[in-house]
Amino acid sequence: MHGEKNNTIYELLRARAEHAPQAVALHAPARCALTYRELLTQVDGVVKSLIVRGVHRSDRVAILLPNGPEMAVAFLGVAASAICAPLNPAYSRSEFDFYLSDLKPKALIIQSGMNNSVRGIVEKYGIPIIELFTKPETAAGVFTLRDNQQPPTADFGLPHADDIALILHTSGTTSHPKMVPLTHTNLLTSAGNIASTLRLSEADRCLNVMPLFHIHGLVGALLSSVMVGSSVVCTSGFDVEQFLPWLEAFRPTWYTAVPTIHHAVLSRARAVRTGLRNHSLQFIRSSSAALPVRVMRGLEELFEVPVIESYGMTEAAHQMASNPMPSAAHKPGSVGKAAGPEIAIMDDEGNLQPAGTPGEVVIRGANVMEGYGGGSDANATAFTQGWFRTGDQGYLDGDGYLFLTGRIKELINRGGEKIAPREIDDVLLAHPAVDQAVAFGVPHPTLGEEVAAVVVLRPETKATVKELKEFSAANLANFKVPKQIAIVDDIPKNATGKLQRLGLAEKLMLPLSGKGDTSDCELERKVASIFAEVLGADGVSSADNFFALGGDSLRATQVISRIRATLDVNVSMATILRHSTVRELAHEILCVIATTDDPWSTYPSSVVPFQPNGSKPPLFWFNWGPWDFRLPRYLGSDQPVYGLQHQSQDGHRALYTRIEEIAAHYIGEIRSVQTNGPYFLAGFCIGGMIVFEMARQLQKQGEEVAMLVLLDPRSRCGELSPAHKDSPTLRLHLTWFRHKVCRHARELAPLGPQEKLNYALVRVTGRIMALRETTSWIGRRLLCEALGHPLPPSLRTRYIQSIYDRAARAYVPMLYQGRVTIFKTQGRYSNGQFGWGNLIAEGSEIHELDIDHDSVFKEPYVQIFAERLKARLTETQRNATGHRNYRSG
Repeated sequence: MHGEKNNTIYELLRARAEHAPQAVALHAPARCALTYRELLTQVDGVVKSLIVRGVHRSDRVAILLPNGPEMAVAFLGVAASAICAPLNPAYSRSEFDFYLSDLKPKALIIQSGMNNSVRGIVEKYGIPIIELFTKPETAAGVFTLRDNQQPPTADFGLPHADDIALILHTSGTTSHPKMVPLTHTNLLTSAGNIASTLRLSEADRCLNVMPLFHIHGLVGALLSSVMVGSSVVCTSGFDVEQFLPWLEAFRPTWYTAVPTIHHAVLSRARAVRTGLRNHSLQFIRSSSAALPVRVMRGLEELFEVPVIESYGMTEAAHQMASNPMPSAAHKPGSVGKAAGPEIAIMDDEGNLQPAGTPGEVVIRGANVMEGYGGGSDANATAFTQGWFRTGDQGYLDGDGYLFLTGRIKELINRGGEKIAPREIDDVLLAHPAVDQAVAFGVPHPTLGEEVAAVVVLRPETKATVKELKEFSAANLANFKVPKQIAIVDDIPKNATGKLQRLGLAEKLMLPLSGKGDTSDCELERKVASIFAEVLGADGVSSADNFFALGGDSLRATQVISRIRATLDVNVSMATILRHSTVRELAHEILCVIATTDDPWSTYPSSVVPFQPNGSKPPLFWFNWGPWDFRLPRYLGSDQPVYGLQHQSQDGHRALYTRIEEIAAHYIGEIRSVQTNGPYFLAGFCIGGMIVFEMARQLQKQGEEVAMLVLLDPRSRCGELSPAHKDSPTLRLHLTWFRHKVCRHARELAPLGPQEKLNYALVRVTGRIMALRETTSWIGRRLLCEALGHPLPPSLRTRYIQSIYDRAARAYVPMLYQGRVTIFKTQGRYSNGQFGWGNLIAEGSEIHELDIDHDSVFKEPYVQIFAERLKARLTETQRNATGHRNYRSG
């Protein structure tokens, strides 16, 4: 079978089905396995469905499906008969508009019931929608396709080897994304190269956690496995909590992922330390970005298998180079030898360079595309003498191993010195407290660019900016040392989890380098000192921005407290939001001192103007946890946004402890900003429950609520049962208990006796520690109350959360006479309405977000959510009337 020539994807699938019809092709969680014979039958069904709909082998069919076996089969079926164009379900409305207008597909395949912003755009371009229907009881990847049209009958024949099978787009970080057309030959050549490099056989099983709208998942995991007749576990995407249970349940021999996923797996496995000795992995593959040596060694030590780092890109149908399997030499820091195409190093003039000389990496081979699609101007510079220029800088050593030094467009040009940011990354990652690091260039008035970096610290570790700069200075030449380092909670990633370097200065709001000297103004020096103390920063100047240096709302309260203690002046959260540089805040403090006899006066409202300007009706947002300052910015400069502050931010006892009271309080507060409706309200988590009650009370007062948005609202845990309709608190507890029992049962099911015992011991120990911590917290809170002292900042968040928890358990919501827009993050309850369905008179509109609950306000995901929210706001505001009563408070 290995010597057989299969020129197209369909020929490959047919050969696999004939050779081993009962061999398993696809697995999926909670689904029966799909054999190769069944896979061919399903693909035949897709091929026939498209042909009778008039789809020619040269036509493009877009696919918009969540990760999983249906997406895998849909890709194989469409590519077997036409040109497949997978789309990322998390695209914003504007992105869908661009990709569909660029692709001009003959049809779009979409999951049945998928309520997505793409539907309106599809109607705009007149693209037929084909809905995909599945049943949970069927095997993995089994589905039917339906549409509302009477299809014509036709027979256009199957594609040839040189026909295009797949179209993807480049990331488009510096320009419009370019169309990458890949033929059957490109794809099957690359899949064969990967299978050969990894020595795959029919006995192998790949655990795929990569998205199937990306070349890594499509070719690196799926097609390479089909190439040899092995099986693939099609998951819904990477889930750090499910990854180890998947290893236990499916017994894969390998998995492939990007470095950020490997990093998360390593951290999780070290924390759990359960079931690792008996794992089935024989090797681990990494691609799509540079794998830190520390992560590679950590994985190899923990799983006791080799980690094979490779190098790929979309234009090469994925793999270009790879480290070999043992016992051949494996060089950490290298992406290995050429693994399919030829690889060389070229200078700017097109001359090939000898070993050891750096330059641009160039490739040529049967897996490399012939050129960008859509008449792209990039083709003129993308190819030189038949070689494709990758845009990556690197060198080949004497043994032919390729070492990458970075993307050419990412090089930092500091006064004529070209600095490779990956070198700085590696030094920062060597610091024991640094978990992730990305260096990049920021504009400088005289040097052109200066070096900056962002880092994420490891859990339970500490490091100051000063310490990190000193560590860098000890290991780098002076001109390479980052002049600005920001410690952040998260670094923006793309859809596949790859850390993003380009555009970081703008995304993280870092100020320009080349900062001036600290001002001679004594007040500015004091404010700068407070910023430095709260943020652990060094050398803070008058031009520095509090939030650009890593500040958030919790740290802002610490700044407010220190200004009170040091300067005897009270400033509000709103003041810091509006005037966040040292110089601006110092000026505002001077204004407060000059205009008030009572410097301890407090901000008169719980409503904080995050973005008070704009002609549109304001959006009032109730967020649980620290406010994210990026969301208002992404909603547009013409959209006013007001946040609702929690009670007890100052450490004093909460005045309102029931949801109804809290909602009534905030209604009074928002009326100081907007006297009459229509009102636009939105809430996240427990904030969703509160704005729901606010909307209900506003309606009862005769006011119009034009829009009510709930993002992952706190679940009501199901509908009322007759036995407990008069005891909602008991009902909620019983439902919560049932959910917990079911979840533990699912997690215990695949474990052996010893693992089950370990599972129980870990959770019992955790409950004991949690009880001890709760007892200690209650004791400290009661002591503060007895002494009449405000709670210290370390206790306030927990106190606020306890108020909300008690209020939520006692809350008995009433019917809301309106319509609700619900945004639901990935894996957040199976009930899309979170148990609120029977309380919404006019129904709800559900929007699925391919983002997890904890990442929705992190880059780049906050942009995805903001685009979806902005589209709904714009549509609703267009229809809303009477908002001219709005006034700024």
